[in-house]
Amino acid sequence: MKPAFTLSNSFRSVITFLVVLLLFPSCGESPSNDSKSDISTKTAAPGSDESGGSAPEPANDAPLPESMATLTQNEKVYAWVDRLNIRSSPNTSGKVIANVTEQEALEFTGEKSKEIEEIVLRGVVYDEPWLMVKTKDGKEGWVFGGAVKRSGETKGNDPISDNQFFYPHFGRFDLSTWKEVSTTDESGGDYTGTTKMYEKGGRLLQVVIGDTGEYGYSRRYKLMEANKKLLKERVFSVNADADFREATESVKVYTTNPPIEYKRSQKLELHHLRLNSLPMMVNGAWSESELDEVPSTPLSENEATTASIGTIDGSCKNLDADSGCSCDFKSGNEYVYHSDMDQNACVHLNGSNVSLKLVSSDYRAVLKKLSKSNPWITLQKKGPMLYFGKPFDEYGYENQYPEELELLIDVLLSMDKIPNEIPIQNNSEGMAIREVRDLANDAIRIAKDRKKKGETTISNWDHYANEAFDVYTRTTNKTNFGSGEADTYEGYLLIKSKSGKLLASQKIKGTCGC
Repeated sequence: MKPAFTLSNSFRSVITFLVVLLLFPSCGESPSNDSKSDISTKTAAPGSDESGGSAPEPANDAPLPESMATLTQNEKVYAWVDRLNIRSSPNTSGKVIANVTEQEALEFTGEKSKEIEEIVLRGVVYDEPWLMVKTKDGKEGWVFGGAVKRSGETKGNDPISDNQFFYPHFGRFDLSTWKEVSTTDESGGDYTGTTKMYEKGGRLLQVVIGDTGEYGYSRRYKLMEANKKLLKERVFSVNADADFREATESVKVYTTNPPIEYKRSQKLELHHLRLNSLPMMVNGAWSESELDEVPSTPLSENEATTASIGTIDGSCKNLDADSGCSCDFKSGNEYVYHSDMDQNACVHLNGSNVSLKLVSSDYRAVLKKLSKSNPWITLQKKGPMLYFGKPFDEYGYENQYPEELELLIDVLLSMDKIPNEIPIQNNSEGMAIREVRDLANDAIRIAKDRKKKGETTISNWDHYANEAFDVYTRTTNKTNFGSGEADTYEGYLLIKSKSGKLLASQKIKGTCGC
């Protein structure tokens, strides 16, 4: 429901490419064996922790090392990456004058850079100064403080890639040894999302990669038994706006009694698109708390068949209480839906509260994409009429009359200029074309009238989901602006199965705001 100004995909790609071009040769995890790399490309041994079990936690789960800003002259530091570059100046553009192997001792000369720099090493952001050091053979130069550690400190982590990763509390995984059983594209609006399911040894691993451009991105992992019983869940996300940028990481472990949640966060000075690579893990201390929630009920043949909407019982444990923002909707006098207007929502289905994660909230972008369709409406010889190439019931405009008219008005209001005609393709042999043209003309007339009066607000469409349900709220802002009242929304709550079948719908009314 948040207004969004977004860069185009092509423009964003150019920015990202230029940033990576400037920084990658010296700080990134280069796929080559170029001796000028600042960080090792060697991969740690896979270990035995693909079930989340026996291998030790990675180094960055140990107590945080002290900042290099407090380093004293002549103190020894040690590279924690292999082939660390020693440079002629305190930046990644400096000429490489030497490189050292992992654990090699370096003597700090006492000189530090005035600037603190943020650089991503092996998927983790370090904000440290550059240090003037002397090698054992007497060469002097600069190293980034994030890439070295003091004697006795535990610092650093294994390299992270899409296929190999070792995350604290979640475990070590090599996906090249897992079978990929499904891939689903869940993109919509400014959100680009892919869900992949892997299988190995009677267990499942779900990986969800989500990207909302300059507003952030997320990585979600679920380790499950074959019957979808949840064992562990990891969520990493980077949220960014003009004033605040933060990386957050949480791991829920359901194999302990009681279940435990580990959380940590890290503020970022630079926008993630200005970093040399995308962070994949938080650099910070963990907090630990017991969970009183129960993981989602295992699915039957990966499909929910019923959904009964009820009153939310107590608080929703997954909501971010510190966000300061929320949407709260009632059906009648009882609350049935809450969200933190960010990544989390919950509804009461089939007798219990159900936790949900954000899929997409930019409905205007979806409508603008629909407006470029040709035709908008297709009358078929057989089967239902198509709107923008799909049967109408796929759009979720249930329980409103006339539903088709509302969809067309929303698409028209998303356009910069409302056309005088809607493209229609008639493949039928009946007289329904007259009714369809009347419907199209009514939509144009109403949309133009609303725009003339300044009533251009289209419906908000938030899409949240879990492994069993897709949940939509389609609402319209009814606030009398300037009245001093909270933003009030009215509309419908729709519950669908993963195959798109409508399971339940409810008229709702509530408020959203920060």
